[in-house]
Amino acid sequence: MPLILFGNKADLEEEREVSTVEAKNLASEWGIPFLEGSAKNNKNVKEVFHNMVKDIRTYKVKVAKLKNKNKKAPKKGLFDSSGADTKDEDLAAFS
Repeated sequence: MPLILFGNKADLEEEREVSTVEAKNLASEWGIPFLEGSAKNNKNVKEVFHNMVKDIRTYKVKVAKLKNKNKKAPKKGLFDSSGADTKDEDLAAFS
């Protein structure tokens, strides 16, 4: 699942509760990107949305590929309408 750690209100440096280093370390530990931004200063606002959209699209493609890879061809058997795989010995059980 796509995630980004985003530190908002970066314009309020004096009121910071989490250091940039701490946030970067946490993002690294989680294996996700980190960005800081500020809507007030329009810093990294578009970038974070663009990154998330890109990551979501990539994720959806990967999930679709996995689903297709894990699909198995339907098995034809005794009750298959084509009867192609039905053998005489299979029918003998019903005699």
